[in-house]
Amino acid sequence: MPSDFTHELQETVDLARWAPSSHNSQPWTLIHIQERERANALLGDRLQEGEQCVVLALNSARKLKALESLEIEMLMSCGLFLGLFCMSLGVKGHDWRPRWLCEGEKDAPLTALEQEHGCLALTAVRITPDSIKPVSDAEEWRRLVLHRRTHRGPFNPLRISDDGLQKLLARRWPLSLTGEHLLMRIERDPATIRRAAQLVKQYAVLDFANYKAWRETYRYIHFSLDEDAEDGFYLQSLLGPQSKWSSLFYRCVLAPPVMQALRPFGAPQRMAEQLGALVEDSSQLLFCHLGEEHMTPKALTQAGARLMEVWLNAQEQKLAIHPASVMLQHDQARIEIERLRDENGRMIFFARLGAIKEVFDKSPRRKTNGIIATG
Repeated sequence: MPSDFTHELQETVDLARWAPSSHNSQPWTLIHIQERERANALLGDRLQEGEQCVVLALNSARKLKALESLEIEMLMSCGLFLGLFCMSLGVKGHDWRPRWLCEGEKDAPLTALEQEHGCLALTAVRITPDSIKPVSDAEEWRRLVLHRRTHRGPFNPLRISDDGLQKLLARRWPLSLTGEHLLMRIERDPATIRRAAQLVKQYAVLDFANYKAWRETYRYIHFSLDEDAEDGFYLQSLLGPQSKWSSLFYRCVLAPPVMQALRPFGAPQRMAEQLGALVEDSSQLLFCHLGEEHMTPKALTQAGARLMEVWLNAQEQKLAIHPASVMLQHDQARIEIERLRDENGRMIFFARLGAIKEVFDKSPRRKTNGIIATG
């Protein structure tokens, strides 16, 4: 593997690893294909001199598994990473072209790769280094990516202007990356937002009271800022600064066996009501749908890339996005929230959208070398 490309790949992944993901699980693996014949087979074409091939894959060992519906979020999470990875390549002057691997029958080289790495291969990316003009404001791109966070606390009460919404939903990334099937709608009607909040208060309890789902979620919550973590999120990003004793209290109370014991006393319901209150205080909500005919690994991964584009558009305007995924993980809750918009297809993303109020900067991330594999 050429040392200069190794450095470029590491630098690019060092940015892309800041993509958001469900529970900040970061379920992706990027496989650099060293064997040229294997690369040719995966790309369906021969690599030219100096070109490289990497494969983005969903890591089976890292993905959330408690609920079947989480597979959708895992594919979208990989798409969020792919969006940052490919666009960061372009910023540095490296051309890239994806070839989707997750459609149709798997051939022997693809099957062997997936078995070797315990993964679902999504796309092979042909990279032609130093073949296009680098972006002049590459440092601005870097700052934008590194400053983006998932803000889980209250937002400032700001109604986004029509011009702001247009900038938020602007398309600048190639359709080969983002696809064209994701339908995004922003809701600003106070009555609809109140109704959405009521549904969250009513139905989010389905997730909080589900032992298997909550046990998986609990593994990703870190109760002390001193914990050396590479995934998940800190309690403080939800509840603000906590004393040592307060953190210990939440560690005990939120433990899955304790949560189950507290069900008769309404503990999961109170958590649902707190999330619903955050939704109710939001000035706008974001709804994303895919047609049922497009509920494929490719389209879901592309939807994640499109969402990454919008998330960075939001960051440019100092706007925050906070997913309320608990409403999409159980059919009963999802169907009720879908009725608010009466759109064709399935809702695959639902989030609060507003102005950043407080920045909680600490967010665990996997080390770059732990993301890159070779094949």
